[in-house]
Amino acid sequence: FATSAHEKWLLHTWSLAVEMQFYFLYPILLIFLTKKFSFINVKRILLIATLISFIIGIIATKLWASGAYYLLPSRGWQLLVGAIAYLYPWQTNNNNKIIFYTGLLLIITSCFVVDKTSLYPGYLASIPVIGAFLVIQSQHNNSILATNSSLQKIGTWSYSIYLWHWPLVVIMHLFALNNYWAYVAMPLAIFLGFLSYNYVETIRFNLSTKAVTTLFNSLPIYCVFFIGLIGSYINLTNGKNANEFLRPYRQVLKYPRYCHDSKNINCQIPCNLNKKPIGLLWGDSYAGYLDPFVKTLLNEKNVFISRSTSRSFPSLTIDSMLECNPEKCREQRIACIEDIQNNTYDIIFLAGDWSCIYKRNKDKGFDAIIETIDFCAMHAKLVYFFATPIYYKTHVTDTFIRSQISLLYPHKIIRDDKLAQKINKKFKQAIASKNYKNVYFVDRDILYGSQIHQDLTPKGLPYTFDDGHLTEIGSIAFAKNFMRSKLFLPLKKLLDSNL
Repeated sequence: FATSAHEKWLLHTWSLAVEMQFYFLYPILLIFLTKKFSFINVKRILLIATLISFIIGIIATKLWASGAYYLLPSRGWQLLVGAIAYLYPWQTNNNNKIIFYTGLLLIITSCFVVDKTSLYPGYLASIPVIGAFLVIQSQHNNSILATNSSLQKIGTWSYSIYLWHWPLVVIMHLFALNNYWAYVAMPLAIFLGFLSYNYVETIRFNLSTKAVTTLFNSLPIYCVFFIGLIGSYINLTNGKNANEFLRPYRQVLKYPRYCHDSKNINCQIPCNLNKKPIGLLWGDSYAGYLDPFVKTLLNEKNVFISRSTSRSFPSLTIDSMLECNPEKCREQRIACIEDIQNNTYDIIFLAGDWSCIYKRNKDKGFDAIIETIDFCAMHAKLVYFFATPIYYKTHVTDTFIRSQISLLYPHKIIRDDKLAQKINKKFKQAIASKNYKNVYFVDRDILYGSQIHQDLTPKGLPYTFDDGHLTEIGSIAFAKNFMRSKLFLPLKKLLDSNL
């Protein structure tokens, strides 16, 4: 739950770091290999290294998505494919046009196949990479697409365009600009790339160092010194700046990490090893934000077991619903099923990002959750199923905090909530149609305290941390609203009888 990717101005420099690592290591590797092996074997070793890196990328994408995305071992094959194109040139003869357009088609296809929900890089990264490989191998230099002067220029400036494009994306996101602004941002990125290439990156500095005094005539030396000085100041002052007044907001508007993603499969809310747990909270990260909710309800008098792992949905069988950490999620699922089957808990809370489940698994995912509700209803006295809170287009807490800094920042918190509302309603109707005697749907009216679902708590602070997860103060506000509702009465009766 770090800052949203769309709010990190220099996020794209990760790829420059990977490239730099590769271009440092690859020549050293070549020198070492050519001293030990024949040229044919060097080619074979590099081919094998490419395949190994590709396999690492596929496996790591499933087990450690962020590491697979940002680190060299899982990305190196994409750069090594360029080496393979050089070491294994094709004799295309009359087929160069077919190979060229096949490669181009693969590159274009990747734009439609890969989206923000895709597991990437993984095997999907092979589509654009193989496409680029085929374009290079085709040697089709007579195509208007290869010789077009406009595209040649864009190719020349492409590195510079890449440096500028992401800050423009961040600006669009921070100021909640309409998607149509992309049609302004794209030509602007090209123009800035042109300026950057011609007036910054192609400057030839005086690199002569015949005497120590000539170093003082080198502009890059001054740049390094200036950046180092600023970096040292930031480091020594622990990032101190003019916005110190925002620190209290950051302290209360945080994502609650009590038991969420805990290694302890029997993490308690609140922790009291002398008390037998009366209930279970089970779900993904949207269950994790309910830890303060549960603690507020129990008021130190009872204990719940809280089992929540990111994107580990409370299903009984479907493995595709154990996404971020399959092994840990599977352990959590087995523990929950065994405990529930043994009638261990009187109360069960089920919470999750239900719209995410539906987007990824459609009706199969929906039916799996209903199956879980049936199972819990047979083995517990009370089951509470929580509606997903409001979904937002922007990071709510960051938008709120920026609005305290300057009127130039957008104050409006924009929702993106249609699907979440639809799936909440679908679950509410399904639970009502089942005529359970002990299952309650906790809808938003109860959580937000009225039919008007406000973005801010009565204290004027956001309920939501990012685009959907609650802040700690929001989770506690939910609990207080819930305790004023009729749905709390059967729960209160059971909690009081356990004292």
